[in-house]
Amino acid sequence: MLHIPEKIASGEIIPVVAVSGGKDSTAVCLALRDEGIEHRRVFADTGWEHWTTYEHLDMLREKLGPIDVVGVNGGFVSRMRYRAGFASRMARWCTRELKIEPLLKYHNEIRDNEGDTVSVVGIRAAESPRRAEMKEFEDDDGWGGYVWRPILHWPVEAVLAIHHRHGVPVHPLYKAGMSRVGCWPCIFSRKAEIRRIAELDPERIDLIRNLENELTELRAQRNREKPGRYAHATATFFQSIDRKTTNNIDQVVAWSKTKRGGKEVELLAPPPLEGCYRWGMCEAPVPEE
Repeated sequence: MLHIPEKIASGEIIPVVAVSGGKDSTAVCLALRDEGIEHRRVFADTGWEHWTTYEHLDMLREKLGPIDVVGVNGGFVSRMRYRAGFASRMARWCTRELKIEPLLKYHNEIRDNEGDTVSVVGIRAAESPRRAEMKEFEDDDGWGGYVWRPILHWPVEAVLAIHHRHGVPVHPLYKAGMSRVGCWPCIFSRKAEIRRIAELDPERIDLIRNLENELTELRAQRNREKPGRYAHATATFFQSIDRKTTNNIDQVVAWSKTKRGGKEVELLAPPPLEGCYRWGMCEAPVPEE
């Protein structure tokens, strides 16, 4: 059961679920269906997703109904080329430009034509201390409107159970041992995630290598036109391993295959420990009779 805010129960505001293809946003849609709450669904396409995400979204459309798509023309790669660089910890423009701004534009169009909206997100307190401090429902100045986190206090077992009850499979990446669904990869990917991505999708590593070379040359060209425009001559997707030196994608992937602080190479890849391997609850779902 969900605790449904009065503004939503009364129909005063229109719920819009930000669907990523991940387990939590899908669980939100299923929970709203259980409660009989009509809602919109929208996917912010960064253009940097794993290919199975698009197939998974098509399956969700069959189960849930329409899922609108928003994004930026050319996606993440176009914004990289515009800057001749990648997003970073100090300049995390990717989330703002590829997700928040397109989603806010989508909400504003509904507000202009139909009425006020609430952004419904699949955030859970168990995921991090920062999320544990969030409110379930609020008027968020940072977002620019109402935000509802209906499964904030759900454990992962409840998220997987509602998938099973409705006969909806989780995203294939969880079954491949990934802990999350989204940018492939994210600039904040952990060591084990980088290793797993390199194992599952070497073509994506090739793409990153090509982009690093392309953007590094683009920086050199722009620095010739305007000396000093870029303080760092080299563009790398992951800024560093030790936060001091610059490391290209091949160096980072090599580091991801080490142990003992990067000093010893692991000859045998360890088994995946994330996603379904950690939960132990991702068997093929069987709908209730």
